[in-house]
Order: sequence, then structure tokens, then C-alpha cells
Amino acid sequence: MAGRHRKQHAVRPHAQHGRHRKPPSRPRAVLPTVAIVAVLAVGGLVFGREIGRAIAQGQPPREAVVTPRQPLVVPSVAASPDPPAPPVATKARHRHHHHRVPPPALRLRDVHGSCYVEVSRHGHVLTRRILHRGQRVVVRRGGLDVVLGNAGAVRISTHGHASRRPGPTGQVRTLHVR
Repeated sequence: MAGRHRKQHAVRPHAQHGRHRKPPSRPRAVLPTVAIVAVLAVGGLVFGREIGRAIAQGQPPREAVVTPRQPLVVPSVAASPDPPAPPVATKARHRHHHHRVPPPALRLRDVHGSCYVEVSRHGHVLTRRILHRGQRVVVRRGGLDVVLGNAGAVRISTHGHASRRPGPTGQVRTLHVR
């Protein structure tokens, strides 16, 4: 019986790795599929009955009922002999006013070349990357320490103030933003 447990070199269609592995069992995939089909079938029957009942009564189903907004009709003064009634006090409609969002604490924009940027807050690094032309970094909160590898390549604005170059091209700068 020598060689009986040796690995066979014939190519098998399912290409199992190792001799003790079993193919995946099919009942594991059948049960969830049957459960999903059953849930969809029951939901379809309930929904279908509701639509059928509404159609039999001559009404559209609840989901299909759309109530259009009624246009405001103002009676003409010349058409009515009575004086117009005073307007009824109703709630005033307010437009959505956006609250003023404060400007970000730091905005870096690379205008030419590449620049190494490291932004940290309380000793934790928020971002560390190389900015290329046209890329930006925006940080909303203050208390930042910023290291710029090529200070002349970026424009910096703090708390919404005008952008400026923090230093000449090729110079490493360390800044603190409150």
C-alpha cells in the first residue's frame, strides 16, 4: 500500500488545494435564497391585495395619491360688490437662511511646484502629504502647527484673511495658526 496517500498529479477541474479540503456545500446557499424569495412573495401578495382592493372600490392606491398644491386665488375687487375682507393672519413663511459658517482656520493652496505639508494639532498629525499644483488643504479648527517644505510654492490664508506666500521658494517654514 505504499504511495496510496501521495498527492496525485492529475489536473482536476475544481482544482482543490490540498487533499483534505471539501468542496463548499450547497445547502448553505439555498436556505438564504429561499428565505428571501418567501419574504418577497408575501410582501408582493399583501401589496397586490391592497392595490386590487383600491381598484375594485374605484380609488387609486394610497401610494399613487398625489395632492397638488392649490394655487392662491385672489378675488378681483371689480367682480365682487362687497369690500374685500381683511387678510387672515397666518404663519409667515420663512426662507431657509443659512447660518454664516466661519471661515476655515487654515487654507493652503499650491500655486506652483510641489510642497511638503504637515499639519498637526496638539501633537497629533492631521495631514502629512506633498501638495502638487492646484491642490488644497483646508482645516476648520485652530491651534495648528504647520510645516511647509517649500514655502514659496503655496499661498496660505488664515481665518479668512487674504492669501499670502509664507516664504521664499525652497525655504522650510514652521507656522503656528491660532
